[in-house]
Amino acid sequence: MFETIAIMRYVDEAFEGPPLQPETAAQRAEMDQWMSAVNDVYYDAMIHRLVLERLAPMIFERDPNEQNIKSALPDIEHQLDVLDSRFQVSPYLANENVTLADILLIPIIFTVAMTPEGDNFVSNRPDLARWQKGMAGRTSLIETMPPFSWDSPFE
Repeated sequence: MFETIAIMRYVDEAFEGPPLQPETAAQRAEMDQWMSAVNDVYYDAMIHRLVLERLAPMIFERDPNEQNIKSALPDIEHQLDVLDSRFQVSPYLANENVTLADILLIPIIFTVAMTPEGDNFVSNRPDLARWQKGMAGRTSLIETMPPFSWDSPFE
């Protein structure tokens, strides 16, 4: 099996635990919209154009493309503003409970926050910061945290 969303849905349905997909069709559609946005829009600006460029010296043995980073920043600012607005009216992306959409987004936000540019990205958005703090405190996230520190690898 491959593709993150297919794997996430499979794990959610095949194993015991609280469901991470909403019960109603309308809520599932909203979750799907957020998952598409995360995959198609957020991931591109935040991971491809910022995080991977900052990690480029360690991964690709080349200097980061500062122009790519500079062009990503306004897009990221806008995307984070959209998320902050969402979290002003809802505790999670698509429901009153955590869904697969939140699980898909959280590693992106954590990683962006580790970049030099990310210092103020989350802290300047109180509702996004509240969501991130809540997600970071979840037992499932703590128990599945990769074996490295969330301290910035960019310093």
